[in-house]
Amino acid sequence: MEDGEGRRIDFRNTIIVLTSNVGADVIACICSDLQLMPEPKVLSGVLRDPLLVVFPAALLGRVWVVPYYPLTDVTLVNIVRLQLSRVQKRLAENQNIVCTFDDVVIDQIVGRCTELASRGRMVDAILTNTLLPEISERLLTGSLRDHNIIANYTLRQTTTNLLINLMRKLCRVERADKH
Repeated sequence: MEDGEGRRIDFRNTIIVLTSNVGADVIACICSDLQLMPEPKVLSGVLRDPLLVVFPAALLGRVWVVPYYPLTDVTLVNIVRLQLSRVQKRLAENQNIVCTFDDVVIDQIVGRCTELASRGRMVDAILTNTLLPEISERLLTGSLRDHNIIANYTLRQTTTNLLINLMRKLCRVERADKH
């Protein structure tokens, strides 16, 4: 095979991964009951018709369809914890601040991730658009002081924006050098 400039490209021992949301609605329907999740082969077979609507049969004959199951709430909680641990690490390394998040914060973030096709991506969007700007603003204004409680994020969707109600006792912040 040649690339666009005429150079010969060797694809031996190469795996190319293609992803698509084609059939996501079918997967969501079939996998709605976690107790009755189908085997991957069954799910791949069910996806064949939706894939044929979008991709040529010749291509599908040359690829191996690997269906992705929807993220469970347990998996999503783990993703949220991982992302929050990265925030904690950045605050500790860059600002010498110890920050802890209550489980209610995690539950609220998971509760906002309702769209099955993008649940994992929504975690990043929620943190990027709500928690991180709030922490940044408080760092810049100097209002992030020792033992200052900054957030119990109650997230509510309104018609125009996502409101963040700051309440008490769920996200504690303190200077690490005080210990």
